[in-house]
Amino acid sequence: MLNSRSPPRTSTNGRWIQFWNQALLDPRLRPAQRRIYSGCCRVAVDVLDECPFEGLAPEADVEALADRFTAMVDGLAIQILAGSTELWPDRMRSLLLRAFEPHLAPIDHPGAPG
Repeated sequence: MLNSRSPPRTSTNGRWIQFWNQALLDPRLRPAQRRIYSGCCRVAVDVLDECPFEGLAPEADVEALADRFTAMVDGLAIQILAGSTELWPDRMRSLLLRAFEPHLAPIDHPGAPG
């Protein structure tokens, strides 16, 4: 696990970005890249689909929210890996939480405390 100021871990994320870049250059890799990336995006959709059953995100547009989440994760992770900004993992987590917490607000149930 990365602490808030550890250097970026390039083992998995760096390889993924390298593969993504290679797929841009080599069309033969694109089907595999799409399949893998679609699987990652599907995880976000599946998690968000379960939120209403847990009393969260009552009216969320799941597909749009998942797309925004994966786009933000991609962009922020690239910034961290490239060292192009002073962005660190703790700041990335904070930005993601602030962006998505409002969409995951608990559903108010009649008779619930508070």
